Amino acid sequence: MALDTVAPASAEAAATDLVARVTSAEQNRKTLMSLDAQALAGAVVGFQLPIVDGSSLPEEPGILFERGAQHAVPTIMGGNSFEGSVMPVSAISAETWSDWLGPRMAAVESVYASDFAVSRELGVKRAFGDQRYLVAARLMADAMGRVSAPAWLYYIDYLDPVNRATLPGSPHGADALILFSGQAAADAETRAVAERLQSRWVTFARTGAPNPVGLTPWPARPGRADASPSDPWLVIETEERVAQGVIAERLDLLTEHYRARLAPFAAPSEAKP
Repeated sequence: MALDTVAPASAEAAATDLVARVTSAEQNRKTLMSLDAQALAGAVVGFQLPIVDGSSLPEEPGILFERGAQHAVPTIMGGNSFEGSVMPVSAISAETWSDWLGPRMAAVESVYASDFAVSRELGVKRAFGDQRYLVAARLMADAMGRVSAPAWLYYIDYLDPVNRATLPGSPHGADALILFSGQAAADAETRAVAERLQSRWVTFARTGAPNPVGLTPWPARPGRADASPSDPWLVIETEERVAQGVIAERLDLLTEHYRARLAPFAAPSEAKP
């Protein structure tokens, strides 16, 4: 099965298809009001593609950012070390995703050799998660330079003591879990990680920069006018540290695939004042 990379023509078309999975009745207001909510929610399969309707969404968000059409606001982007934990609910199989990568799949297996040595499933999941979330984070953060807005990147590779022996990395959603409820964790180590993360987010909301007094200075990404090859990330493990080029070889390879798809649409333009 080929990976569907084309969104429905409209939100109406997507909704019509969704309702048809639940009932064969004529689709009208009466039918919609009588649908079982749980059945309707259960009919959603996998991830949904953005529906570009020219009004609520004028273009694919990544393309707009590449063009410099976004608002110039300070931004924090990032992800976790095992975002691929979410792959089973994506409705995308390892075979389908590998076929989509085409000739680049051999290079993926090379740069993710340590994961593929454990199992093909782990290798594909790790690469899938990096492509979906960490490539996106780095691209979006760098694109903020087009509008002269600061952006900061983070990479969470922390697991609480209970999950450390069973998971191959921080799963999808771990950042949100730590940020919003980590202060209530049973162990002091996780509480400390959460308190630092929360302090950064609160300071960012107050000042526009995630650098509270007493914590490791977290540098923003270089702006568009900065020729420096700097690639700073805040790496969040048991402790925090700033590192250059986090999993850069992997992200560079996956970014090549993304840019090849985007090339016909994403020619950068000067942002409007």
